[in-house]
Amino acid sequence: MIKIDRDSVKINNINPLIRGDPVDGIFISLNEIWNYAWSEDKKYYPLGEKLTSKFEEQVSKLYPEIYDSIMQNAERSNTISEIMSKDRFCLIIMDGMSLREVVPLLKDLKKYGDVRYRFSYSAIPRETEFFTKRYFDALSPSQMRPNEKYYYVHLQREDAIEDIPLGKNKLLIWSLYPDDMFRYFRSGFETQDLQEVFIKTKNILFKLLEHLSSYNEIFITSDHGYFVDTFSWKGLNDFPSGERYSYNVPESLKKYCKQFNDYWVLIGRYNTIKRGKYVHVRHGGLSFLETIVPLIEIKRNGGE
Repeated sequence: MIKIDRDSVKINNINPLIRGDPVDGIFISLNEIWNYAWSEDKKYYPLGEKLTSKFEEQVSKLYPEIYDSIMQNAERSNTISEIMSKDRFCLIIMDGMSLREVVPLLKDLKKYGDVRYRFSYSAIPRETEFFTKRYFDALSPSQMRPNEKYYYVHLQREDAIEDIPLGKNKLLIWSLYPDDMFRYFRSGFETQDLQEVFIKTKNILFKLLEHLSSYNEIFITSDHGYFVDTFSWKGLNDFPSGERYSYNVPESLKKYCKQFNDYWVLIGRYNTIKRGKYVHVRHGGLSFLETIVPLIEIKRNGGE
């Protein structure tokens, strides 16, 4: 679907957008972009962000209906419920983990078993509370509790991993990371600082997999991806929210949004303007990396 040449990307085949589910082609292309960026080593995050922004801008012009497809698919998506309907499962939700973090992890993940990598969707708008309301009837991960449907662990510290019980048939783990790190990205932020997010995500995830050795099938996903201010398309002064969604917007800004239920949600890399010291990593909109989240299934021999 795409051709990458140094710091440029070009769509050279539109068939994936007009035949079948266009999001399949988007997912494949995003992984090509981040694999290419990873091969450039130290340029991983800046190059990946630049190419992703260019790619999404081209798609949005060629096939603006892509955001409608994403919204419809997200509403139909039932991945979490399907996993939790199993007689035995281990589900890990890494808060805020995106495709960016997964691509460099895939090779190393194979040491834990056979890896199947695909994608799922976050809830609209792309905030944690909408995800927990939809699937767990709770306002936040901190309000979730163990119940008859699953044993719940809210993992807030890396050193608490060893305390997770291993004898549960239905185990749900919500990791505070990597999302908790985003609040530290304020003044002086550079895109390459996201390397810290990758390192923390890798450490937490691999320690979890080492500890959960008694489970031969483990699912790993995320509640949402994230949007980085770098390589935004346009800053919108009058968007009435510091987030990427709002109850109301002026008529002049509706062309940058899609309406979903009670909300106006910013599409692509259109951005709000914030002044002073603020977090440069946001979510709540309809960009590719916010909405299309990783879904990893690991199967290994020797577990129960």
